[in-house]
Amino acid sequence: MVAAGTETPLASNSAVYKEWNRIKDDPSLRCSIFPKPSLCFACYQICKNPQVCSGCKAIVYCSVRCQRKDWKNENVPGGYMEGHKYQCANHREHMKRNPEFKAILDQFPWVQYDVHNIFHIEMVLASRGLLGEGRRGFGYWAEHGGKRDCASACAVCEEAPWAPLSEKDGWKLPDDEIPWLNFEGRPELKPAFPPNFEDNWTSYYAWRGIPLKSPAALLLHWPLAVYRCLEELGFAERDRSNEKLRRKLKIYYIGVEREISFLPMQVYFPLPSMIFFFYSLSHHLPPPLASYGELALLFPNTDLDLVMFGQRAYDSVRRAKRARHLLSSPEEPCVFQYTAPASCGSGTLRITLHGSSANYDPSSYSTIPRPDAIIGLNAGMSSYPAWLPVFLFSCEHAIPLVTTDYSEQSMVDDHIFIRQRLAAEQMRTLLSPGMDWVRQALELKRKWVINQLMRPGMRETMFSYAPFGYNGWVHVVTSRRNRSASQIKRPKAASG
Repeated sequence: MVAAGTETPLASNSAVYKEWNRIKDDPSLRCSIFPKPSLCFACYQICKNPQVCSGCKAIVYCSVRCQRKDWKNENVPGGYMEGHKYQCANHREHMKRNPEFKAILDQFPWVQYDVHNIFHIEMVLASRGLLGEGRRGFGYWAEHGGKRDCASACAVCEEAPWAPLSEKDGWKLPDDEIPWLNFEGRPELKPAFPPNFEDNWTSYYAWRGIPLKSPAALLLHWPLAVYRCLEELGFAERDRSNEKLRRKLKIYYIGVEREISFLPMQVYFPLPSMIFFFYSLSHHLPPPLASYGELALLFPNTDLDLVMFGQRAYDSVRRAKRARHLLSSPEEPCVFQYTAPASCGSGTLRITLHGSSANYDPSSYSTIPRPDAIIGLNAGMSSYPAWLPVFLFSCEHAIPLVTTDYSEQSMVDDHIFIRQRLAAEQMRTLLSPGMDWVRQALELKRKWVINQLMRPGMRETMFSYAPFGYNGWVHVVTSRRNRSASQIKRPKAASG
């Protein structure tokens, strides 16, 4: 997770639309409204004349003085901060990934780069009239969060986006560009079964029968990041038609933030919209179909339960309950459920929000069944203390744990964090019986791979030129003991 304030500042929606109208009819013109300020890696000040490390060509400084200062270790209370000298070679290797990240984006015909050769998702959305706030006008693409005054918050709620959106109203795309989940009366839209695609966007689009001109990948990367996590653990058995017993998977999904915005039923305003939320739970109203339903197609003959943990999930449930004094409501309300047609494998996805606490603390849930796996998207595991008990619990009890993150350096930082915490745990439990799990966890070889189904387009940061991407990397922290992803037989990919 990148610190607040380190992403490239965004232009206003109106300015983006104005810029799109300026360049749309002239292919020789490039977008020029997005500034490219640089932030010093050492002092965190805006750089007037950025200096880039000559060794790695990645890290940015405001001056030679800051660059020299950051090169060596710095003493801080309780220890020291490692100097860039010891990570420069890593950053140089990370820079070699830039062409690979760019190739993922360049699969799509809607890609345009600005005058700094940077891609901005806002320009793609503006070109489709999809950049804006409010589910009524912008469907699944609507912006959520940020600072709002009371009047604007009420206005958003009074739009009543809580009634189920049809797929057409949610995606706001031409029919042939929508990854449909409702196949009633349209059997020709069903994807081939069993799923037969390679792990890249071109192949996935071919399997789903949508053209690459569709921007659907800009949202589909969320459920497909979940899929890639479970695939790396060996859970993605695409053909289970010969299995007599239906498989059940319970996955704890830790640290949800932006994902809440893409769920089909928003629950985070304590206004009349909450009435519909809990009414739908008790009266079994059909939920809207949204991008997460994609997982039901990818896990045939499986009941896949995703339990979402995080501050936003917790706040959503708390506010909803307070709105109607529903103290007896479930602590894990179901906000979405979808079952794929029998001809597509009959997989079922069920998403619930955990409302008892903001974080998952395994020591507090000793009496409930353990999950089959734990995942976290864009996790920043080494940056958040709440991950430590989760990680140690997964090691001790051999519960698979896999995360995604923005950059390869995040994977390196996580690996260092893991080794340090396990070494500390080993010293603490040196004389305790039955602590072999610590030694085994230290000996475990961990891997991370580029996620070819990441969100297209690099996430621009201000202090580094190394590639960053939403769900850009998949990191298997604690592996599944009995079966690995490499042992799963996969059907041949679709052509076209």
